[in-house]
Amino acid sequence: MKKKNGLYIITLSLILLFGYTSTTKIVDYEAFKEEMNSAGINNAHAATLIWIIPVYELIIVFLLMIKKTRLAGLYGSLFFLLPATAYIIILSANEPILKCACGGFLEQMPSVTHIFFNLLFILISIAGIWIIKPPVKLIHSV
Repeated sequence: MKKKNGLYIITLSLILLFGYTSTTKIVDYEAFKEEMNSAGINNAHAATLIWIIPVYELIIVFLLMIKKTRLAGLYGSLFFLLPATAYIIILSANEPILKCACGGFLEQMPSVTHIFFNLLFILISIAGIWIIKPPVKLIHSV
């Protein structure tokens, strides 16, 4: 029962995170577009990412909502957050005040706070993966 409740909380947290960020980017498309263009990304890449990122986030939400695809959603979350966090770390090393295109209240976070926020959700994603698919235990023969 504890694993089921833990997985429910993990799944709900990720659904809220990605649902919020994708919706914010779609609703305030012009601001997201401007932030992506000023974030140090090549304009040709930014034009593509402006559409790919919120769609990918919505796909994660839908995968997390369905029990049969939940593990794929957790992996999708992890594989989205890892490069996003690396990108924030790289940019924050060069710019102490980082203009983030993450959407909503996340844009207002200082870069260090944002990095820890992302790391928390990376750990949450890993925990969800481990609940569904526990790590293989190595059997030592004597």
